[in-house]
Amino acid sequence: MNLTHLVFDLYRYQILPIDRFDELPLAPGVSTQETVPNKNRYFREALTGTKSYQYTTQRGTDRTAIFKIDLESKNDLLLRIATNKTVVVENEDLESIEVDDHPSVYVIVLDSEQIIAVQRRAKAFSSTATAIRLIAEVVNDKLYQKELQAHFEPIRKAADFWNLVKTYENRIVQVRFDIVTPNMSDLSKVLSDDIKDFAKATNAVRTTYDIESHHNAALKLDPKNEILNGLVEYSSMGGGSITVKVRYGSMKKTVSTKQGIQTAELENVELEATGTLENIKSLLGHFTLGDD
Repeated sequence: MNLTHLVFDLYRYQILPIDRFDELPLAPGVSTQETVPNKNRYFREALTGTKSYQYTTQRGTDRTAIFKIDLESKNDLLLRIATNKTVVVENEDLESIEVDDHPSVYVIVLDSEQIIAVQRRAKAFSSTATAIRLIAEVVNDKLYQKELQAHFEPIRKAADFWNLVKTYENRIVQVRFDIVTPNMSDLSKVLSDDIKDFAKATNAVRTTYDIESHHNAALKLDPKNEILNGLVEYSSMGGGSITVKVRYGSMKKTVSTKQGIQTAELENVELEATGTLENIKSLLGHFTLGDD
């Protein structure tokens, strides 16, 4: 199928080990020593092995999602995820009737980069974050048996944060970094060793760092500060989120970088042609490498 224009939101996923409190058994033939080295394979099998999935929307509506693999290579996947809905149409007698509809979105999974690109299509999902929550449910249901869990974060531009700093200069009183424990070399290289070692030593899956000024002062946020810049880069590349608190007179306002998700627009992509995944991977390369 040739679609002239597709818009994707980009997310990073990380698959981390967890120490569970319950005693549910691991999958047959799997030991805890095998899970981490094979985590990407388990993640892939969770997606490719799912044909349908019952889920509940945030509004409490029960629905069925359909998963269909369109293309598969050694490292990457192209699939579609559809959700069941009913739409009202008029029949030949001009009567309004309800019919089943299954609008879908394209999802590209780049395994080696641990990137997921989700098509924007409001007819199927109100936002790509909704589709990501569904994918997280599907894979984590299966990964949990192997003492693993996948975490998903949007990819953003680090420049968005520094633009906020410039916009609210001398008014920022708090910055909060909520980061997923680093386990990917291309991400973790931007963080200080102290942060990485602390997360590993404490068995933390997520770590929150708050910096806050005196109530009569503002924070000094300099991009030349290596630790600060590392946290900003790591969060922006899909390792977490950043929240900024700004002073307005006697009031404070919270500003988040969550709205600035990185997008990729693909033109004239032949979605069922040989070599499609490699072509798409090349097209997405500019974004997945963290370029502005």
